[in-house]
Amino acid sequence: VATNAVESIKDPKFVVSLIATIRRFQFAESVVTDLFDILVEKFPSSPITWDTLAREKLKEGIVPCVEKYFEGLENEKDGSKSLFQMAFTTLIDLPTLYPKSMVRITKNILRLLNYGKEHNLLSVDHIKFWLQLLDDETQKEKKADLLSEALQQYPDSVDLWKEQLVFTNKSKGSKGFEKSFSEALESVQADSSSSVKIWEVMLSLLDSDAGWELMNGESALLDTNNPSLRLLHLDRASYRGVATAREVYTAYRDQPPFNSALHWRMADIERAEAKVDLGQLRLVLTSLCDYHGQEEPQAWMEAAKLETEANKPLEAAKILARGE
Repeated sequence: VATNAVESIKDPKFVVSLIATIRRFQFAESVVTDLFDILVEKFPSSPITWDTLAREKLKEGIVPCVEKYFEGLENEKDGSKSLFQMAFTTLIDLPTLYPKSMVRITKNILRLLNYGKEHNLLSVDHIKFWLQLLDDETQKEKKADLLSEALQQYPDSVDLWKEQLVFTNKSKGSKGFEKSFSEALESVQADSSSSVKIWEVMLSLLDSDAGWELMNGESALLDTNNPSLRLLHLDRASYRGVATAREVYTAYRDQPPFNSALHWRMADIERAEAKVDLGQLRLVLTSLCDYHGQEEPQAWMEAAKLETEANKPLEAAKILARGE
């Protein structure tokens, strides 16, 4: 029956699922053996086949399992990326099976990662895992080389630039740090959200004054045409007090590209003051209505609400009339 089922459904995943199901019954061990033979015969090049054979070798220990993976990687170049990922997943899960063999497991993971590097099989996640295994002090040069090569392969990876910034901050001093930061911004500038993430990492590694200077100094690298970075700039300014936040807001409020989030954020900053300056809040809400009233009716409601709370119902009515 099992053989007939395999003939009908020509998929190695189906064979593997059959093996997993049938081997629950001890009396069916011979059927399991037959299914393994069918798997190898019908799907010899499938990464699923090699992965299943390698996992089966875990009965014999770590090394036989790893060697079977390497045999598959050497024999099946076309499917090597998916097989490499399967091998990586298996190896990083091995500590649950062999908790007392961490040294052997780590050595084999490093062996696999080096193979992946030589054959261009490493993803960003593989590289990040590898970096975690390297010590910043005793393996500084190796870590620097790995990051350098990885960023050549994945120049727009925010995760790798984060790793680079953290590493450079620890090992190369302020000039090297600023150089890496500048390179990171240039590499990810096409994606506004990535630029924000790079800035957030940079600011998290600096004290508040140094971070503020980086945003506002003569050689500031902040892209003020990026709406998301404008918001980040305003948020950072708010940490220094409402007066600084107003300065930043004023510089952006009537400059394209227009973004309603800037006005809403400034309104929140004004409202958070112990004593709200109604004049300043009115200025913000007026700008919000002027630039975004057509697409955001809520702006008019907020402006009218402010006047109502200030006991100016006629002004509130005028604002709502304008909004209509």
